[in-house]
Amino acid sequence: MKSAFSQTPEALLRQAACIRGVSIKDLAQTAQISRTRLYHRLSHPDSFNISEIRDVTDALALNADDCLQLVSAMLWPEEG
Repeated sequence: MKSAFSQTPEALLRQAACIRGVSIKDLAQTAQISRTRLYHRLSHPDSFNISEIRDVTDALALNADDCLQLVSAMLWPEEG
């Protein structure tokens, strides 16, 4: 049985952006993170710092439940 946090952080962020009609480029601009850095962070979610997580979740206007799901996926990635 899959857990509630079975999606990767990258998939969760991309899904949230897609639902809101926001490109990764626009997300980076709104969150005031360089596009290169955001792509790196998406590939290596453990490299996000707290302020970047806050900026991205604010830019996407995520609610508390979605933020918790995203942070949980970052902290406790599902293994194999």
